[in-house]
Amino acid sequence: HSRAVVMGQRFEQRIADTAEAACDAGDLQGCTALGRAFLEGVGRPLNRPVAELLLRQACDGADVEGCLVLGKWLVEPDRVIVESWQAEAYAYGIAMLGRACGLGDLGACSEQANAVEFGFKAAMGDLAAAVALRRQACASGSDRACRELAASLARSGEEAAGKEAIDLLERQCRKGDARGCEQIMPLIAQNAALAQNMADLGCRADSAASCFAYGEILFAADSGPPERREA
Repeated sequence: HSRAVVMGQRFEQRIADTAEAACDAGDLQGCTALGRAFLEGVGRPLNRPVAELLLRQACDGADVEGCLVLGKWLVEPDRVIVESWQAEAYAYGIAMLGRACGLGDLGACSEQANAVEFGFKAAMGDLAAAVALRRQACASGSDRACRELAASLARSGEEAAGKEAIDLLERQCRKGDARGCEQIMPLIAQNAALAQNMADLGCRADSAASCFAYGEILFAADSGPPERREA
């Protein structure tokens, strides 16, 4: 067992050595990989200040992964750093996620919106700003952002926002987003025809939950030929 551990550590060190050589040669992805090694203590001693410098270097050079790794680390709620720097670091993490989003990583757009909504220690959240970011990412084609936007709208309790949430999720479901089909179901329980349609589409998109819901809807129907209920 101990020999396997040593061999694993040597393998991790070789990977980090390769990343360091690439970074020294100007390869920003190598800098990101090396930064991650220092951040996680894999192949290199745990050294988060060095990790941050390397990831900043990569992000400044437009390596989207470097921006994403640094941004997600900086907004982690349980990250241990000097208290006086936490709020500033959180804000910088949001900026890094925003840069990754601007570089085309739509997942980073959602990460940024979540960090903006929930804020530093839940005291500096901005729901309106988060919704605006989700709208932009949704319009850019992010299914996740569309679903999270719909969830934000549904939570508001406002009738118009609730209708918009349903419209968003219906659109997602019709385009084949199985999770959108699942998410809409609790919102349309009173609309039997739409619920059946959404469950059917979700099932066709390989959502087990939607297939189950569709089956329940069909069995609950008192009319129609027996073969319909068999299906």
